[in-house]
Amino acid sequence: MEEVNKELEKANRIKSDFLHTVSHELRTPLTSIKAFTEILLEDDIDAAERTEFLEIISRESDRLSRLINNLLMVSRIESGQLYWEMGMISINKVIKSAVDAIKLVIEKKRVELKVKVVDNLPQLSGDEDKLVELLINLLDNASNFTDPGGKIELVSDEKKINNQSEIWISVSDTGTGIEPEEQEKIFDRFYQVKTDILTDKPKGSGLGLAICKEIINHHGGNIWVESKPGEGTTFTFTLPVSLRKEE
Repeated sequence: MEEVNKELEKANRIKSDFLHTVSHELRTPLTSIKAFTEILLEDDIDAAERTEFLEIISRESDRLSRLINNLLMVSRIESGQLYWEMGMISINKVIKSAVDAIKLVIEKKRVELKVKVVDNLPQLSGDEDKLVELLINLLDNASNFTDPGGKIELVSDEKKINNQSEIWISVSDTGTGIEPEEQEKIFDRFYQVKTDILTDKPKGSGLGLAICKEIINHHGGNIWVESKPGEGTTFTFTLPVSLRKEE
């Protein structure tokens, strides 16, 4: 009973920390959107500044939208109400959609994004929107932990493992890296990697990687992380290629 109580206390503490962080994550883009909107409404500014402020508002709106979408998805996962729209899809299209959605955010952070995609990868059975969301989460996560001047690389390929064709996709960064003891926990819901030794302050809401794992599990694939503190991180996931032809 004592062990059960300790586990419950730990779970409550993790969720409390999570709610505190999410509140901050929601407040930050809202504050920016409000501030720059008030400037645009009240001040006489030139065209260049107006464009810059509108770009910031757009970027912060996208950030807010991603966080809310993640919250909704985790809620549906926990309640067992997540709907999957499976069909034969192009993984090349998935990659392009994700990169197009997030590349401006990465570029604004002065981080270089390289994409090495094999042309005409085979179709597979999957939920296109959720796989796009998965890649956006991984790319956004990489940009959060990579300092200006760093690099992010997305690589895709087809491999055969035990006569089963699989799509392998990896997202690598030159960021801060992840401590070994944290690598075992980062796919847990609400777990947040600590990045500041002095303040123990996490980056991110602790939702994205848990969602990624849920999506990959549903598609019958695997996802894992390889990282060295101070040298960067690589997230890799696999997706089995369906042998069924689209009817």
